[in-house]
Amino acid sequence: MVLNKGWVISLGKFIQRMKRNLQSTKHQMMKVDWRSIIFFVMVFLLLRYMMIKRQENNVKVFDAYQDYAPAIARSNKLTAKQKVASVVQQGSSQHEEIKYVQSKMEAAPTVVKVPTTRAVLDSKYDKYKHFKCNLKPPVKRKHVEPLIKLDKTKFLFPLLVNGPNNQILGLRDSIYLAIKLNRTLIVPYFIKHKTDSSGAFDQVPAEARMDVDELKVLIPTVPHAQLQQVCRNKVDSVFLSEVSKNMHATLPYERISKLAGLNVDKPKDSSPGVEMLPRNEHDLIIKLNDINVPKLRNMYKSNGRCAVYVHPFRTVGAHESSPKMREAKIILEDYEENNIRTQYDQKDEELVYSLGFMSTGHPQFVKQIADEFRNKVMHDASVLAVHYRFDPNDWMIRCAKPAGNTVEINKMCQQLDKIKPIDIANGLFAYINGLSRGKTVQVQAIYFAAPLTLSNLISEVRVLFDKNVAKNYGTKIPIFTYVDLEKFLGKYINCQHVGNNFEDVLSLVEMEICLKSISFISSQSSSWSNIVMRHRVANKVMKYDSHTLMVVWEAYLERTKGSS
Repeated sequence: MVLNKGWVISLGKFIQRMKRNLQSTKHQMMKVDWRSIIFFVMVFLLLRYMMIKRQENNVKVFDAYQDYAPAIARSNKLTAKQKVASVVQQGSSQHEEIKYVQSKMEAAPTVVKVPTTRAVLDSKYDKYKHFKCNLKPPVKRKHVEPLIKLDKTKFLFPLLVNGPNNQILGLRDSIYLAIKLNRTLIVPYFIKHKTDSSGAFDQVPAEARMDVDELKVLIPTVPHAQLQQVCRNKVDSVFLSEVSKNMHATLPYERISKLAGLNVDKPKDSSPGVEMLPRNEHDLIIKLNDINVPKLRNMYKSNGRCAVYVHPFRTVGAHESSPKMREAKIILEDYEENNIRTQYDQKDEELVYSLGFMSTGHPQFVKQIADEFRNKVMHDASVLAVHYRFDPNDWMIRCAKPAGNTVEINKMCQQLDKIKPIDIANGLFAYINGLSRGKTVQVQAIYFAAPLTLSNLISEVRVLFDKNVAKNYGTKIPIFTYVDLEKFLGKYINCQHVGNNFEDVLSLVEMEICLKSISFISSQSSSWSNIVMRHRVANKVMKYDSHTLMVVWEAYLERTKGSS
């Protein structure tokens, strides 16, 4: 402990004054033992030190990491122009210390020290390495039998492909197929995005991507850890999809064996090897909305115990729909909370698929972190969320090959080539101005979800946007980004699933922030945006939503009006 200098000086002056008083006394009643006085002073200091340390153990202190100081104005005295957004003033160099009282939960959350594969995380969040994970333990769900009963002697194990959000769509295809084929689903592992700096295509446990317990309410499942046990260390059937149809001519046995972690028999003299379905390659061409359950059952008709479904992604014909997602939500809530089995049409394929969609939400810890960020950093402001997907290292690569694109994608590429930061800033300002008309929606902050590679662009947008708002309304609407969330997420580095999957978790938290915003501007041709939009529609909070290029392109046209 570092003692306060003033406190030490005061203590010294007290001792000297006491000594002078005793020396000036003519009739001394007792003999002063200075060693005893020093002893008692040292005991006092030790007790004081122990009390301070105990208080520090009961209070969590961490940096708020705010570029903007909390000053959200809630006064009814604001002018009409000011009410376009409540005042959130920027702090010059303020970094608030926020104290959290230790949770009084009966069961403390499990603390798992997860070594990160990113050296940059180790250095960046070194001051948090001694922090305990202060996330609340997940709420235990009521133990119920799955809503849909499936054969527990036959299994389906999906091998997922593409980016993180396409993988979750592939899982939903697999849930639907498992229901239609009457097979128990083996919960798969996921893989990291190709741009993930901690290890492209590394495995991610399902618990870090989705609420696995939520899925158990719908169908029986087997955890990935029991894969070899239930499959008896062997693949009995390989189910190909349209995405993996190139494997039909020559099945990559070793590759499938490695990905699945199971033995895959090759053809031998008297043995045909592992069963591969469908037998006809042309059967694999299934268009979205081409729902044909008898065809699916015939394609994948197999008595094999363990089937591996290779690269599902929009390959079963069925899909979710907004009305059916709302219906599915009610069915699942009634069953889990009240044990009420709502009667529904089991041949309503959109509803069956939507049940799987609504059973694969984000993990509880992701939702908790998102709530903490909204509360502690954004101060429960009314947020406009923007997803700007157009990363030159990822999405924009397709613009260099127009021949392989759809007409819609090529049109987007042409528009993006002309758009400048000023158009994004002006588009956001005009959109917020439109929302504020009629005093219906008042935006107090913006969360700009975009890849880190677009940091410079966002910085330019922020400067231009701030000038526009200050000029017209005399106030400030802060823009929060990946950078703010990354700093905040650092304090959870020792929580289970966060350290090893930092960028993965960060993206999921961003999605949760967008899910609960008052308005969401999505990116076209993005599965990330599509998943957010679907959930917003199911929860009926999409009234004020729009699309990025629609908002920004209008600003571009306004800026270039009259020019040749």
